[in-house]
Amino acid sequence: MNKLLITTLGLFASSVSVPSDAAQLTINGPAKDVWAATVHEVTNRAPLKIIDRDSGTISTDTASIDVGFNNRGMSQYVTKLRGLAGALATWDGLQVRLNVQVHEDTNNSSTVTVNAQFRAFENNAQHRWIDMSSNGMLEGQILNSIKTAMPKPAPEQDKTLSKP
Repeated sequence: MNKLLITTLGLFASSVSVPSDAAQLTINGPAKDVWAATVHEVTNRAPLKIIDRDSGTISTDTASIDVGFNNRGMSQYVTKLRGLAGALATWDGLQVRLNVQVHEDTNNSSTVTVNAQFRAFENNAQHRWIDMSSNGMLEGQILNSIKTAMPKPAPEQDKTLSKP
């Protein structure tokens, strides 16, 4: 019971603070547009748990990621275990929780920080969920999608008058 409570508190705390291993990107554009694009992209990845525009916090519930038979595609998102533990492990399921911060900067830009927390089910020896280290791929995909989804600025019109 205590382990569950500590884990839950730790996950909530990480949704408020910015971990040092999180990926971040400064995106040009109005803060409202950056926020909307971020919410849209995160919603496409996992069900929302916390969304607070005032603090810039978005946190998701756990979502499963399909990575193929025996989690063969797991290395696309996480760093696999090394040594004997990694050699004996067989995997059955990969899950992720996303914690995102959107901070409005000056000069019409915002910084978006994404932290993905992964865990995989080891079903050969340990038969339990094991925390895995992200390789940054999912965070990078999310940041790129947010940047791509931003509305393009209208081209400036030439305001000089031409002489007839």
